[in-house]
Amino acid sequence: MDQLKVDSIHIITGLQCGGAETALLRLTQEMLSQGHMPLVLFVVHGSMVAKFKQAGIQTMQIPLNPLKFIKSLLSLRKIALKTPLVIQGWMYHGNLLALIIKFICFQNSVIVWNIRQSLTTLKYEKWTTKLIIYLSVFLSRFSKSTVCNSKVALLQHKKLGFKGEFAYIPNGLELPSLNEKSETPLSEIISNPSHLPIIINIGRLHRDKGQDLLIKAALTLLQRGGLSHYVFVGRNVETLEPMISDEYKKYFHFLGEVSDVFSYLEQSDIFISASRAEGFSNVIAEAMLMGKYCIVTDVGSSSEIIGNCGAVIPPESSDAMVIEISKALVISPGEIKEYGSLASSRIKEKFSVEQMCENYLNLYKELRK
Repeated sequence: MDQLKVDSIHIITGLQCGGAETALLRLTQEMLSQGHMPLVLFVVHGSMVAKFKQAGIQTMQIPLNPLKFIKSLLSLRKIALKTPLVIQGWMYHGNLLALIIKFICFQNSVIVWNIRQSLTTLKYEKWTTKLIIYLSVFLSRFSKSTVCNSKVALLQHKKLGFKGEFAYIPNGLELPSLNEKSETPLSEIISNPSHLPIIINIGRLHRDKGQDLLIKAALTLLQRGGLSHYVFVGRNVETLEPMISDEYKKYFHFLGEVSDVFSYLEQSDIFISASRAEGFSNVIAEAMLMGKYCIVTDVGSSSEIIGNCGAVIPPESSDAMVIEISKALVISPGEIKEYGSLASSRIKEKFSVEQMCENYLNLYKELRK
């Protein structure tokens, strides 16, 4: 740790597989490639720690034990700094940890907060999360800038009372290299002799992700004779299986958390985001990048991401979902390919990793003045 020359510290509670964690990985990889030295601090070990280390990104786990926690923070003082330090929190808990580290270790550092969600469904959050959000309103005065990856989220947090400057920086994406793709074929999971369309939904199990709405729409279509296979990918989605009656179980496939999201997207025909709330949805952009036809709900930045390259429907409307899935299933292969080509080009042009990194570095440069 003594030999590190760090110019930014990024603090996140855990490195499980998720949208914020993926954005952090892409950002710090790009920073590293440009000669910067980010350090990622985390509390809870997760499946993505190995990816950070494989990418050559310096990481450090902060223990939960109070005495060891303080000792770990004090050890950070030994870090050699290349420039005035930026401490970037990621999500509400990470933002609060960033403040603690500033006041204990680096009083002259620049604090930047990062908010990754909208407040559309705030009333459904756990009381502990609500407490953290309202505490953050009070403490936001200590942040030099608050970054939001969604314009909707930015406006909502301002309205709630968050203080200080705000910056809008959308996520950036890049196509995976061949060696990052899994060769796990869906044909090993799905018996599909009739070559029915494969519709995929990706996201951890959470009310905001709206998997229940998609299942309701899917069952309606199946009952009407509109046959397709529905693949659900994400942490704990397998617990949704009891919602499906035995008659239709063969059309539903709950895969749980996977590391090769791009591979499953590549093997699917249509992507659906049924979310009730979002910030900037990585997986919508990833599906578009892979040239998939997308149906998304009008929450967060989803309509901005998709543009005219797919279908946008009202949130919490299974009926609208039924209509758009029905339309998508009769679009000609040529039209689907054209939509996919436009979608992929849109992501490459508007939401690149290079542009995201440039936006962050420009913000850091401005805040250091």
